[in-house]
Amino acid sequence: MPTPALFLILATLLPLACFALLLAIGRRMGDPLAGWVATLSAAACAALSLAAIIAWVNGGELAGTTWGPGDKPIELTLRFLPAAATASDRGSFANLNLYVDSLTIAMFNTLAPIAALVCAFAVRFLRDDERFAQFFTRLQLLIFSMLGLVLSGNLLQVLLFWLLIALSAWLLSRLGPPIGSSRTVVSFIFNHIGDAGLILALAILFRFLGNATLPQLDRAAAGSLIPAKTLTIVALALFCAAAVKTVQLCPRMPIPAAALVQSITVCAAGVYVLARVFPLLNPPASLAIAVAGLFALAIGAILALPERNVVRLLAYSTVSQFGLMFMALGIGSWVGGLFHLLTHAFFKSLLLLTAGAVVHAAGGERRLGQFGGLLRKLPISAVSFAIGLLAMAGAPFTSGYFSSESIFVHAGALAAARGGFYWLFFIVPAAASALTAFYMTRCWMLIFWGQPRNQPLHDRARERISFWIPLGALAILSIAGGSRLMEIDRFIARSADETENYCNAARDPASPPFAAFTSQSAGLSEEVGERLFHQYALWPFAVGIAAGVGVYSRRRLSPSPGTPGEGGGGGL
Repeated sequence: MPTPALFLILATLLPLACFALLLAIGRRMGDPLAGWVATLSAAACAALSLAAIIAWVNGGELAGTTWGPGDKPIELTLRFLPAAATASDRGSFANLNLYVDSLTIAMFNTLAPIAALVCAFAVRFLRDDERFAQFFTRLQLLIFSMLGLVLSGNLLQVLLFWLLIALSAWLLSRLGPPIGSSRTVVSFIFNHIGDAGLILALAILFRFLGNATLPQLDRAAAGSLIPAKTLTIVALALFCAAAVKTVQLCPRMPIPAAALVQSITVCAAGVYVLARVFPLLNPPASLAIAVAGLFALAIGAILALPERNVVRLLAYSTVSQFGLMFMALGIGSWVGGLFHLLTHAFFKSLLLLTAGAVVHAAGGERRLGQFGGLLRKLPISAVSFAIGLLAMAGAPFTSGYFSSESIFVHAGALAAARGGFYWLFFIVPAAASALTAFYMTRCWMLIFWGQPRNQPLHDRARERISFWIPLGALAILSIAGGSRLMEIDRFIARSADETENYCNAARDPASPPFAAFTSQSAGLSEEVGERLFHQYALWPFAVGIAAGVGVYSRRRLSPSPGTPGEGGGGGL
């Protein structure tokens, strides 16, 4: 077995083993031992992921086929359960297929370190909570589910891990403060709409291709094995499932869990699955996805503007950011969309954990109107939130700048080449960038600037030293995560090359070359896109920040009136 695949299998199984251990004796371990066991498991998972990237870069050979960055992926088939009555009927339906390429490696090396930092943060955040062991048990199940999805190589595994992710998120949401019955019903309906979309898409693909592996899906799209109208239905059904999964933000779950859910697990699962089936997206479906993503980008930013609850504000910002990713995939910026997925994981984790530190210092208070003047009391949290703010706004020299630049350059080149309606894919994200910078600056100013609006809260607030390491590490990643030092964008681009090389190696010589990824940039001028970005899309973040500072540095705000359900929540 290739070394990278072995490391990633071990990294996936570690959270499962930790889940089983905590499920059996987690309550007896108690606080804080159960949390440190979970943190150690996640840290070991991160170490194995790092070892996998080292082995992957060195390359290798499997069954006469070379693999490595920019070459070809690793595809393994492991016999799992017999699914046929006779030997002649034996198929691959119950096989385990593992697919390892540069994108797989990048996802593991993003998810695992963030999971370890979230676990380390949660040990102190949830201290003395009666559901301490339950939280870490369920969090390990979520980590295993997402890693399993990333490593999945066929449709059945994608479906199974998708459902397991939904179960894990639901279990974690049960640990948060209770929500109204109407919200529970709405969440239930939305979840099942998404699951129905995924099942419909997979049922159609099963009908035409059987339990196809990811490379078989790519070759099927190139070889027109599925009728065009049917392919549109499949693509839209998959997008429906991905979009619904993205908006299941569960803002009432424990804040450390929300950091993992909104950054690189539940919400990211939809974008990841859609990116994996990218060659199936024909032009009508791609345009519909781009328009829907544009709508989510704008609506999320608008809803965040007046929001008073800090955690809910960050949840709306997640909707907006994932809308940008869907738009990127829809207009063909595959690398840009996935690049932003990974950089977003860094700064959104940082923002939510920093918000958690503030909420913890405030005794569970989440209303922005109750804060104010906390800069001197919580200086590390203030700096960490400012770094996350700048990264989300796309300020230069942050990870968010590099990933958003990739999307804007492609959108600008596309708009310049096609004109008309396609300019919206450049103008609306630029305007949303200014709105994002404004409402995030508003959030920072209301928490850290000015005079205290709740003096007892201000007096008891103090920084927890145990939070500094997770916040500091995520702050560094939020700055350096998009730089040339880490080369995340190049890693993702190599994943596209690997898929195309793999499919072309197995294609019929008479058929045209497989170029589902590189064809997206055909006829587009990158120079034009870069010029438009630097002229029109680079500066809106500065306008938003300046407006936020100007408005909220002069306003003297009174404490927010008590709104049921917006504050409190204790340690969770």
